[in-house]
Amino acid sequence: MLEELKLPDKMKLCSLGVKRLDLSETDRNILDEALEDKNWAAHSLHFALRDLGFHVSKDLIGNHRKGACKCYKI
Repeated sequence: MLEELKLPDKMKLCSLGVKRLDLSETDRNILDEALEDKNWAAHSLHFALRDLGFHVSKDLIGNHRKGACKCYKI
């Protein structure tokens, strides 16, 4: 049924979406959970990710969470 399922074209994603695709499945799940967790302020999540070597701006985190980045544009 899902044989045709493919990763999105990286050119149609924001930089957070592109970097997300380069993570392992485990790390991608951890990032997705953190992005969904409203206990993480974008600013705090930005610094925590940066300290782990994953560099994205706090504004991009906020826009991605709101669906206001390239990932959600058609």
